[in-house]
Amino acid sequence: MSVIERSILATDLAQHFKILPDISDLAGRCRSTLKQADLGSPRDRFTLQALMMTGADLGAVTKPWKVITWGENFLICSVRVPAVCRIVSRFTST
Repeated sequence: MSVIERSILATDLAQHFKILPDISDLAGRCRSTLKQADLGSPRDRFTLQALMMTGADLGAVTKPWKVITWGENFLICSVRVPAVCRIVSRFTST
């Protein structure tokens, strides 16, 4: 499974609850040994990636509307789609 597929699936809270034991295990290992996660381990990498994606997904709803629309405009304009950029800016520049 690709990184993008795993990232999309990680935003599903049902998936989050499935890997909750892995998250607890990782946190316990890091706390007891005072070491960082083993980024060489695919399991630890996947767990951390899924945890960050879930956090980002849940945190997105706390942003003010102006920040969200600015970010969308920035992304659209950064891929150099001038026509779409002009259309979007008409609706979001309030």
